[in-house]
Amino acid sequence: MDLRGKRVLITGASRGIGESLAHAFAGAGAVVALVARSEEAIQTLAAELGGAAHPADLSNPTQVATLIQRVEDEAGPIDVLVNNAALGTPGGFADASGDELRQVTEVNYLAPAELCRQAIPACFAAAAVTSSISPLGQALSYSPAW
Repeated sequence: MDLRGKRVLITGASRGIGESLAHAFAGAGAVVALVARSEEAIQTLAAELGGAAHPADLSNPTQVATLIQRVEDEAGPIDVLVNNAALGTPGGFADASGDELRQVTEVNYLAPAELCRQAIPACFAAAAVTSSISPLGQALSYSPAW
C-alpha cells in the first residue's frame, strides 16, 4: 500500500509502539494525526513529523465520541486508523477495582470499537484501512480486498 499523502490516525502515539508507528508512517510519506493523553509529548512528536496532535483521554466516552470528527474537520477523512492505545491493571484481575476494570474496558475495547465504527464509513468509501492492535483487535479490523 502506497502511504504517501495518506492520513493516518494513531492512538497511544506518545511513546513505545505508537511513537514507533508514527515515525514509520511519516517515514513512508503519510500525514500522521497523533492521539494520546500526554499533550506535550504528542505536540513535540507531531511537530517533528509534520503531523497533528489531538490530545484525548480514550477512557472518556465524550472525548472518544468527537475524536474522529475533530481529526477529519482539521485534515479530511482518515485513510488508516491504528488503535494502539491500551491499558493494563497494576495487579491481577481479581485485585483490580471496578473503576480500574471500567477504564481498561473503555480504552482497550470500547474506544477502539467506537473509533472503528465512526471511521469505517469513510474507509469503505475510500477503500482505506482500519486496524486495531488492541487486545481485542481481531474483531475490530477491516481491510478491503484490493
